[in-house]
Amino acid sequence: MATPKYSIPGEFKDQLRFVDAADTRSDDKILDSLREAAPLGPSEKNTWAFWDSVVNNMPDWTRRNVITGLVYAARHGQFESSIGADFLRGALTYLYGGVFMDVGIILVRSLDKMCWDILSDPCNPQQISVPWMYGTTMANHFIAARQHDPFIKRWHDLFVYLWSGKDIYEGLSANPLMAFIQKLDFSASQRRGFAWDFQVEPIVVFDYITQVTACCADYAQKNILWFDALEEDWAAETVVGYQGEKLFEALTTRLHEDPESERYKRAYKTVWRILTNSSMQKVTHGKKLTKTPALGVLLDKPENANKDIEPGTFADLLRYGSVHFEQTRSQITVIQTEKPTETMKKGIFEP
Repeated sequence: MATPKYSIPGEFKDQLRFVDAADTRSDDKILDSLREAAPLGPSEKNTWAFWDSVVNNMPDWTRRNVITGLVYAARHGQFESSIGADFLRGALTYLYGGVFMDVGIILVRSLDKMCWDILSDPCNPQQISVPWMYGTTMANHFIAARQHDPFIKRWHDLFVYLWSGKDIYEGLSANPLMAFIQKLDFSASQRRGFAWDFQVEPIVVFDYITQVTACCADYAQKNILWFDALEEDWAAETVVGYQGEKLFEALTTRLHEDPESERYKRAYKTVWRILTNSSMQKVTHGKKLTKTPALGVLLDKPENANKDIEPGTFADLLRYGSVHFEQTRSQITVIQTEKPTETMKKGIFEP
């Protein structure tokens, strides 16, 4: 076993253990393997991601996110890796099965231990796993699904139908099928603790995330494994808040700064919270939706290149720990959703 670059503090040794990287290839070698399409085998254990101008033009920090995901794939169950179009999220998971993840995800926990062990259990009715935000609202930065799941097919068909004749997301909610969106606001998400500083009206945001509203409630209760997005995906925000500058400050804090300073304490609490009890940290962009720049926007700036791996910072600790520290907890925070008091019973394209 290799000598650890960073050690696990005593207070977390019952929650984490050191492991060697399962994939010992260099980052460049791993990226080279993505530049050519790999043939798909019979396995459903595929990992899907997308960047609109191919891997060579991805910001470095997102490429490193993809690499971390592949390292986890190598360690647990040989998930095969492919690159697909974001608009084909439903199509890819329906046709081939697997996990579709945003490239903005820093994966901390293995896909098997997150959800796939449950989804692949023939005695378990759950065939899909998604992050739960509130009510029956999912976040679509992560979706795992068994091959040929009927819900995924209907979900995808409905989403494609809503986009018929359109080339931008604005106005999607004007479709009669989505009339209920006009009544929605941010109050339910705010009660759950989500507090992004949106500068646009709720309808603009719901247009942007139309895919998460085009779902079917009955199937969602019995056949979807929901996990708590606040606990598993956005834990950093529960510590530092929802402004990207604050999370950027925490990650760029140096490990040898004054441990009694408030800045150091926030950084320490943030990173170790992610490493011990999160499945991932979803780095958001939210371009033009929020008043202040999200972390993804800040990391994209040329002057911040490699800040996510700058030696001696909490960001570098997070990167290292996401590969070399394995959680000891047996399961993630699973949620049982409740059926809404009002539901619609109609055909998939029926207004």
